[in-house]
Amino acid sequence: MRKSLKNFRNWTAERIEIDLDVKYVEDASLINPLSKIKGEVPEKYLEDLEYLRTTLRLKFPNWNEQELVVRFIAPLLNTIKFEGRGYNFFLERDLKGHFRDFELEGIVDGVIATGMKFLISLFMSINVIKWVIQNH
Repeated sequence: MRKSLKNFRNWTAERIEIDLDVKYVEDASLINPLSKIKGEVPEKYLEDLEYLRTTLRLKFPNWNEQELVVRFIAPLLNTIKFEGRGYNFFLERDLKGHFRDFELEGIVDGVIATGMKFLISLFMSINVIKWVIQNH
């Protein structure tokens, strides 16, 4: 029997960490090999990407969700230009699926998928959930 999980909009970082066993780690061994892939960033994007990187590092702890979206996520996605022939970056779309023992559903902030008007095959989903940084 599948467990029910709150709609995406009602998730908290704590519930995701507990229910889905998702944790923030400094050393992500599964992702580290991807970070070593060499690619060329066109010169015209370097200044904007460096600004986004620096701003995120310095100001992220003070941003609320909307500020994170407006000041970092949207400019980054507009720079990357996820739209292309046969796929698109969709905003505020219904998504339903299963993960481990959970049935997941709700409206996600962003989805990269095949299709031009309707989602056909999902590549990646983005849902902003701000982790609380605690000072001990």
